[in-house]
Amino acid sequence: MTGEATAASGIGALEIATRSGAVIVRARPIAQPEVLSGSAEIRADGVVRAGASGRIEIACPEGTDVIIGSSSGRIECHGPLGRVAITGHSGRVSIEEAAHIDVRSTSGRVIVGRCTELCRVAAVSGGVEIGEAGSIDVTITSGRLEVGAVGDAQVHSASGRVVLGLTRVGEVDVHTLSGRVAVTVPRGVEPALHLVSRSGRVRSDVASGSEGRVAVESFSGSIKVTRG
Repeated sequence: MTGEATAASGIGALEIATRSGAVIVRARPIAQPEVLSGSAEIRADGVVRAGASGRIEIACPEGTDVIIGSSSGRIECHGPLGRVAITGHSGRVSIEEAAHIDVRSTSGRVIVGRCTELCRVAAVSGGVEIGEAGSIDVTITSGRLEVGAVGDAQVHSASGRVVLGLTRVGEVDVHTLSGRVAVTVPRGVEPALHLVSRSGRVRSDVASGSEGRVAVESFSGSIKVTRG
């Protein structure tokens, strides 16, 4: 779908950069990207020339790849997109649906509805919430991570609670310094378990088996594995 959309619109990707102000992208069943509001101009190569500050809203074909960079201000992506790469220093980031996601945030909450492939998030401060993803690779310094449904997961957390809901047999690795870790395993799946906490209670309602792997290591904090 991504290739069809970008070919139809004549651009490789939509590239947006702004210093401050909200950036809103709406994927729609249209042939060409267009500016809905704000001071911005879309060049033929997909680069968006925007003012240094102020809210901009842009519509693009469904499945378009999007690259967004912002120093401050919220970033919102609505509708089905292709590959989404976002760098935000300050402000909330929300992505409704995309094939592949890469978000780097210094300060602000990151919310993802659905990612069909890999969802990669690196956040310094602020919670991360992912509804559904094929796989995740999340590094978070401070804040809660909550994932409703995922297959494979790589998680590194310094402080804050980690909650994962697994959907299938997969590979899960969680490393955290402090904070509780809760993993839900679907019925009928018996993953190999490696659960270690130097200071904290370890509890599992799931017997260790050989279908996939769930490894959780925590320096300080409880670990809990339950059935979904």
